[in-house]
Amino acid sequence: MNGPVSKRELLDAARTAIDSEAQKREQRREAERVAAAANPRPWLAPLVGGASLVLAALLLIRPAFLFGGAELPPETPVVQAANTRATLGILAARLQAYRKKSGALPRTLTDLGAGTPNDVSYERIDDARFMLRTTTTPVLTFGSEDDPSVLLKDQFSRLRGRVK
Repeated sequence: MNGPVSKRELLDAARTAIDSEAQKREQRREAERVAAAANPRPWLAPLVGGASLVLAALLLIRPAFLFGGAELPPETPVVQAANTRATLGILAARLQAYRKKSGALPRTLTDLGAGTPNDVSYERIDDARFMLRTTTTPVLTFGSEDDPSVLLKDQFSRLRGRVK
């Protein structure tokens, strides 16, 4: 065995061990810096890979919400009638609002603005009275003197029921 170790030898051994660990730590940090410089966006590869998998799955599955599904069933006569009545009611309200704003009814529905339906005819009787008629079957009429609550009654609830 070796003889007693002096304090100086112990101190030198401790400094050597500390310096060695510091050097190893610095080498690890440098290796991490080099790796980070080689791949500045480590999150990019997993992101692109995941997006590619999702896209491939969507192309394989072809969900209806992206690629269109079956055609909607035709509207029932009840829903068609409710839609027509609602259209007449909304159009009558727009005509009344136009009359209040400008003091007279418009000469044509085109003068009323965008969104006028093609399947409704409009007759301006005078500055305050009008008549609306549908050009589809069944023919419905609504005049400025008619009660809109009778026309609309429960039509919106019927329309709301079609989206079940």
